[in-house]
Amino acid sequence: MDDAERAETGPPEAGEEGRLARRSAFNFVGLAAANVLQFGMVWVLARKLGPHDAGVFFEGFAAVRLLSVVAALGLDVTAVRYVATHRAHGDAGGAGAAIRLSLVLSGALSLVAAAITFALASPLAGAFGAHDLAPVLRIMSGALPAVVLQMVLIGATRGTGGMRAFVWVDQIADGVLRLGLIAAALLLGYGLNGAAWAFTAAAVLTTIAAAVAARRIVTEPLRGVRPQALELIRFTGFQWGAALAGVGLLWADTLLLGLWRPPSDVAVYSIATRTVLVGMMFILPIGIAFQPVIARLYATGDRGQLRTMYRFATKWSTLAGTPPLIFLALFATPVIALLYPDTYTRGAWPLALLAIGQTVNAATGPCGHMVTMVGRSDLVLGNSLAALLINVTLNLALIPPFGLVGAGLAWGISIVAWNLIRLYQAWRVLDMHPFGSWTARVGIALAVFCATAGAMRLLLVGRPALLQLVAGAIVASAAYALALRTTGVVTSSDPPGPFMKPRGERA
Repeated sequence: MDDAERAETGPPEAGEEGRLARRSAFNFVGLAAANVLQFGMVWVLARKLGPHDAGVFFEGFAAVRLLSVVAALGLDVTAVRYVATHRAHGDAGGAGAAIRLSLVLSGALSLVAAAITFALASPLAGAFGAHDLAPVLRIMSGALPAVVLQMVLIGATRGTGGMRAFVWVDQIADGVLRLGLIAAALLLGYGLNGAAWAFTAAAVLTTIAAAVAARRIVTEPLRGVRPQALELIRFTGFQWGAALAGVGLLWADTLLLGLWRPPSDVAVYSIATRTVLVGMMFILPIGIAFQPVIARLYATGDRGQLRTMYRFATKWSTLAGTPPLIFLALFATPVIALLYPDTYTRGAWPLALLAIGQTVNAATGPCGHMVTMVGRSDLVLGNSLAALLINVTLNLALIPPFGLVGAGLAWGISIVAWNLIRLYQAWRVLDMHPFGSWTARVGIALAVFCATAGAMRLLLVGRPALLQLVAGAIVASAAYALALRTTGVVTSSDPPGPFMKPRGERA
């Protein structure tokens, strides 16, 4: 461990909660930067390309994201679990072997996926009724191998428990390169195809940086390796299916919308889906930091500490994640009006529905990571397929009559169902849930925040969008802070729930 990693993780005697809090805070900085950079990219595309060309770019981007998950085989998450597990047992060589196998498998399949995408670009473009999508798909297919290898390499670094490579490479460098190169291409007049080339170049450069960050893990000497190839392949097979279903859940509405609606509607909806990520950046840092902790504590049999950490992570996911999403749902119209041209104001209702769905994601905490990191990727596959089926069925029923609003409603309902299934599975597999006496106090504070934000939204109707957002955020945040202080949420120590053992007890 070098000096920078020590600074990030803290002294060895620091408590598990403190380390998780620091890593989550570090992740938050990275994800905040990534969201700002991604918003910058979306803003540049919306301003410099018309709604049609912007919609074509987002369709190509959605295709690449889906194909990257197909080609990655779930090995990015596998890398996190197996590096953490091997290192927990002092088997650094096993971690290196797992990553090398993961890189070979994902690299080979990504090359095949890129070749197939290049060959079928014209028929795919015809199916979406946008012939200018064909060159975009061909150009972006070159990014597929780079995106996939980057996912696995960064997963390897996350398995060590350190978040430095994830933040600096996967979040900041990737966002800077993508925004900078796309903006340069558009400012120089290269249009839609230039933006696609810029996207591909950014992916290649980011992957080079990821390889440098993960080089010590990948090149670890294979001393003391225990053969776990079959177990790894079994785990990643289920994880691959789950990841594919998860990305299908994320992008199915966008792709299905493109079948019934013009590219301009896809652009408006994509704006809404990208904007909701601003609220999610308060959720993701905790789950990302918690993944290797789950694998390590489970591998060493420390179930008592795992119970404590699960409750701690869920409490802070709820505290930090739900207020921004509630605010985004209530103030969706002024958010869209402030950030984007008038042609995108139709995205306010989809944005509100997406944000409401994600509040359940925040309130259920890292339940999905709990199931995955203990090795039950078969259950993860099952719940992901169930959510995808719900999503596709609702999209098929709601998009034709309701368009953008129908797609947002379908996505929101499926996200709620997905998280409730994962919460039940974590309880079923580990006999633990994350709720305790903190739940009622947090609920009171959130009710105060929601009521205050709702009242401000009604009082400020017709005012300039910026005034609505600033005044609403200040007053609602002040009321929330007062409620947290009054209820003692942050400073109190919760007694164990019915499925939790006291701190320090070991299973």
